[in-house]
Amino acid sequence: MPPPTQYIDIGDIDAPVCRVFSNSRIKQTLSNRLLSLVSPAKWDDPFENFLAKTLAHLTRSGHTISLGGVFRNIFGQCWTTLPTESDAMWRIYSHDKEGVRVKSSPRKLLSAIYDTTHPFREMSFFIGKVQYASEAEIKAWFQDAAFSASIVLDQSGRNQAQALLLKRLEFQHEQEVRLLYKFCADGYSGDLPTDAFHFPIDPNAVFDEMLFDPRMDADVFRRNAEEVRHLGYRGPVDRSRLYQLPDFQINVDA
Repeated sequence: MPPPTQYIDIGDIDAPVCRVFSNSRIKQTLSNRLLSLVSPAKWDDPFENFLAKTLAHLTRSGHTISLGGVFRNIFGQCWTTLPTESDAMWRIYSHDKEGVRVKSSPRKLLSAIYDTTHPFREMSFFIGKVQYASEAEIKAWFQDAAFSASIVLDQSGRNQAQALLLKRLEFQHEQEVRLLYKFCADGYSGDLPTDAFHFPIDPNAVFDEMLFDPRMDADVFRRNAEEVRHLGYRGPVDRSRLYQLPDFQINVDA
């Protein structure tokens, strides 16, 4: 089980978190039984990956180094703490009207990828709550030499993880948490990862429920639900009722 130090700014590690997967991705996850964390370079907001493209000026030596090597081997997956679904989130993350809102918890997600035999486990596996600030504030923090040194020279991995938990205020509505893995090449015999890192999981132990897009046709939903069952998922599966007409009677005094 991951120690408390691997949870960053998360109060209740058993509180629900959700993520909208594409239809094809959730089926691939169930079929392969792999959870995929991707490079921040794949995230939508280009400001997210600015650290990997930033040059750091070493004030004592006068040298300039790239931070790309520091952050290139960190992979992540984004979830939200928003307790209820919304029209906006479906439209943002389910463009084709076939997305699947999956529920889990910080404890289940981190436990699913945390390797107790990994020699660098306490500097490699984290899940944390995103902190939102203005672009000016974020820039000011990283222009502070002491702050930047605490990240660039960090040997624990925690400060580097926290650097990827900073996001602009314009995205505050997402209320994100991020599952993060820092790849350490020492002792690793496989191919070096590039865009993603994949972890074997038991979907039934990680995913609490699946909710399909409310705009999905009823027959299409039934076929998808059957396929999810066929792939071995045993948890609750339903279609969102967000757009379902309310069932109530209107009384008229006449």
